Amino acid sequence: MKKTISILFILNIFIALSFADVRGIGAISKNYEKNVISVAIRDYTISQGHAAGISSICYSADGKYILTSGDYTAKLWDASSMRLIRTFYGHTGKMSSANFSHFGNSIVTSSLDKTIRVWDFATGICLKTINCNDKEITAAYYSNDDKYIISCENENCIKVWDAETGSLFRSITDKSFIGLFFISLNPINNCIVSGAVSSIKIWDFITGKCLKSLSVPNDAVNAVFSPDGKYIAVSFILKNKIRIYNLQSGTFIKTISLKNNKPWILSYSNDGNYLGITYGSGIVDILDIKTGKIFDTKEFIDNTVTAINFSPDCNTFAVGSTEVSFFDMQNHSIKNKKLNFNNGIIDGIWNKTGNIISYVNRISNKKHSVKFFDFSSGRFYETKIRDNLICRLYFSPNEKYVAAPGFDNACFIYDSNTGNEVTRILHDYFALCASWSPDNRYIATGSQDCSIKISSTDSWTCINKLTGHTGNVMDVSFSPYGTQLASCSIDKTIKIWNPYTGECKKTLYGHSDKVRGLCYIQNGKFLVTGSEDKTVKIWNIGSEICEKTIDVFTDKIIAIEQSHDKKYIATISNSEIIIWNNDVSKLLLKIKKDNPVAEFENVAFNPQNNLLAVFQDDGLIKVWNIETSKLQYTFIPFGESEYITYTPEGFFTGTEWATKNLVYLVDGLDIIELDQMYDKLYRPDLVAAKIQGQDISAYAQGISLSDIAASGVAPAVNILNKNSTSQSRDIMLDFSVTDKGGGIGSVNITLNGRVIRVSDGSKNSVAQYSWPLSLSRGENTITVSAYNDAEKIESVKSVYKVSWQGKEEKPELYVLAVGINQYRDKSLQLNYAVPDAQAVQKKFSVQNTKLYNAVHIECLFDSDVTKKNISKKFSELSLRIKTDDVFILYVAGHGTVHKDGDYYFIPADFRYKSEDEISLSGVSKTDLTKNLSLINASKSLVILDTCNSGAFISDKGQRGMSEKTAIDRLSRATGHATIVAAGDSQSAMEGYNGHGLFTYVLVEGLNGKADTNKDGFITLTELSNYIDNEVPNLSYEKWGYEQIPQRDLGKQDFPIYAE
Repeated sequence: MKKTISILFILNIFIALSFADVRGIGAISKNYEKNVISVAIRDYTISQGHAAGISSICYSADGKYILTSGDYTAKLWDASSMRLIRTFYGHTGKMSSANFSHFGNSIVTSSLDKTIRVWDFATGICLKTINCNDKEITAAYYSNDDKYIISCENENCIKVWDAETGSLFRSITDKSFIGLFFISLNPINNCIVSGAVSSIKIWDFITGKCLKSLSVPNDAVNAVFSPDGKYIAVSFILKNKIRIYNLQSGTFIKTISLKNNKPWILSYSNDGNYLGITYGSGIVDILDIKTGKIFDTKEFIDNTVTAINFSPDCNTFAVGSTEVSFFDMQNHSIKNKKLNFNNGIIDGIWNKTGNIISYVNRISNKKHSVKFFDFSSGRFYETKIRDNLICRLYFSPNEKYVAAPGFDNACFIYDSNTGNEVTRILHDYFALCASWSPDNRYIATGSQDCSIKISSTDSWTCINKLTGHTGNVMDVSFSPYGTQLASCSIDKTIKIWNPYTGECKKTLYGHSDKVRGLCYIQNGKFLVTGSEDKTVKIWNIGSEICEKTIDVFTDKIIAIEQSHDKKYIATISNSEIIIWNNDVSKLLLKIKKDNPVAEFENVAFNPQNNLLAVFQDDGLIKVWNIETSKLQYTFIPFGESEYITYTPEGFFTGTEWATKNLVYLVDGLDIIELDQMYDKLYRPDLVAAKIQGQDISAYAQGISLSDIAASGVAPAVNILNKNSTSQSRDIMLDFSVTDKGGGIGSVNITLNGRVIRVSDGSKNSVAQYSWPLSLSRGENTITVSAYNDAEKIESVKSVYKVSWQGKEEKPELYVLAVGINQYRDKSLQLNYAVPDAQAVQKKFSVQNTKLYNAVHIECLFDSDVTKKNISKKFSELSLRIKTDDVFILYVAGHGTVHKDGDYYFIPADFRYKSEDEISLSGVSKTDLTKNLSLINASKSLVILDTCNSGAFISDKGQRGMSEKTAIDRLSRATGHATIVAAGDSQSAMEGYNGHGLFTYVLVEGLNGKADTNKDGFITLTELSNYIDNEVPNLSYEKWGYEQIPQRDLGKQDFPIYAE
């Protein structure tokens, strides 16, 4: 599992109920009457590729955007980041091409659904649909002046359409068009080239006249015009040749033999110097037109290449198959691949606590994998379940075993604790379904071999084989008391069995198509069945009569699931999921798919029966709250250990890679990365509350995705310095910040991870800055960013790297120790904060000269600890501390996390009047950032031993740091290494040998116990590791409760103490 990080979430999800109480997150209200179809809110964009192969790739004229087509959609991408901007839905058949207009914002798409569509690519709106008289369209292009659309009908004719009206302008037919398979436009004039069997012809599409006919062998498969319109390149699939035709002379002037077999698709670079060539084996050649030599050959992908194109500047060559690869023409290497994670989630189950979800991931048509994800820790668990074609998962009622039927002609049984295979129940063909008896003693498995096996869990031997179905057995279910077994099949029947004698008691007829799912209701008196005939039937088991047929469905029923408490029934089709009450008499919730291309696969109720996980074939798991009829959160697992979880409000958590690559916000054509919204939306605490099924609407006021997008575009930052090396340690960083419409808010510099607040904002349209910086030895990384005026969206960071190789000085150590026992508000009094600060002060004051030239200790205690005095002390220290020095800030007292998710330190003169007083009078994250920005030390550490007590929580005599969320946000905001007394909802215990436990362990570590390698020096990592290990152990030993410290060291690790 990758570490969770500051943005993107690499974070742990904390789900303690006590935390929810502290934060004041209320319980959800129960309302069973709502019937919600969808949630109309702004949502993140997911960087997903096509579900099928790429049929075309096209660059916009300015090179900023890429348009791809495939499956039933076209997709618009940002060319620099390869972020998906939007998907164009509407075609009902496979899309054959998508192309930009030469002027304006429109695109044209063609499809095998026999239509052409014109879209506004800036908005995604379909402007026009052209019906093409029942002919499949294989390509459509704009003319050079955008006045016409030229389309190619499969084996029929070429049509020219008026682009403005959509009316047919001209139809070009020819007897050679039997077998017509391509057209190409001349980029200079009104000519097109068409290709059919043994015939390549050049046409004037305005007049419809054939200008020239080229007699070619019947293996010519593609022809394209050169950018200057003077030549045509033709590929010959059997002869493995490319021939260049001169339009003026009317002759082939060059023949180029190829080493690879079956050349197919051709594409000219805009400068006319290169020709891209694809082959059926996944190989791509790039041909130098002048020399006739292949200057580079790359096997981009394993699959057949289906589309290629050069960028307008000729620097990039795009290659499409099931994904898109990009070849750097200057470095002759693949520079990146567009993500394409349409691996579907086909089934899943929850464990008894509802914290762990297990799911089946479709990696390919030949491979499925099973993953276990723990929402309480944010971790994937390794499983020994084989990566075969598993189709379903079933926990035994006691959760001792997991049954995994699959396409290896067996149902595999695994130990759910160890993941070890226990046994496998063999069938003659694929195992498709399973059901455990209520007493855990038996398991029934259904197969494509038309049989059902009943196996004992004591010996794992087959005690009965049930035969009688004449088609695949799709679902089986024991009755509530285990006395009967129901099965359904593609033979359109349902059978009721005595599983122990093998007797078929009843056969139920009535469905007109395959029966895919079933479950018992009302203590086994009735049976619910779902079929591909788009109906659900309720059967009286005793009378064998169908009591009710429900025919409200628009799609085939593929599964039926029941909640653990038998309170809800879910009927599943590929396009909609309906939740019913326990006797299927009342519709409670209808969920329709929001991605027209994706399909629902199955669902799983959580053990508490209030949440429903929906598994989709586009790789998403969406969890709905049944009681509120609202989407609760979306979980996207990726690969072996990456994930992101986000709520409809936009709050997110996840791994660093996933949050940087999978999800972002699109506003028009602008992409807003999660990193740019981190300060507002990185809230693993609120995601955890959502996972528990709680309502967090009170925390989302004013910070929804819509509000953030509406707050204005972030400014643009440009660093003007160009030199990559500096002779002087002290440099002046020059940069500009340009208002892009959203104003200019706070401006920050980050020097090697340390954040420096430059400005709180500017009213100028362009703000110019010059800021002095002192470099460290080696390469220095400097970034500059600015928020919009609303402080909601941060700009993309401008990065500057500069190296200085001078000599560093031996550092001096500066320690600022802050502690408060005596508060103005007497209910906040503490016993050990000041003694702890004094202990830290004493420990560092006697530090020897191995590490430091000198040690300087500054203190603020009790009534001296005010916001004003803290700022004053930082200002004084800023005049003395140099770049090579080390700075430590130690704070002991009260700290809390406000509803905005940020940490606040409570000064001595604080008076609690209301919750808002915390943000008004407390020392905020912003205050700490400004103060720490004044400190020039390249190495620094913030130690927070602060607590919630008195007015903040009811537990007296305890000190604690709130959730890790606030610490991650604080560490990111300041750029300083941070170690805190406790995280999550846990408290920092007072009264351990005259100190708070955290500080007691801290001092013990500095006494030498943290020096794990015994080299006489204690590094930041050694100290934090010692604290991480000892504090939980000692707190549990003394109080029976583990206090868990939190830390975020960033990339810092340096010797902090010498014995």
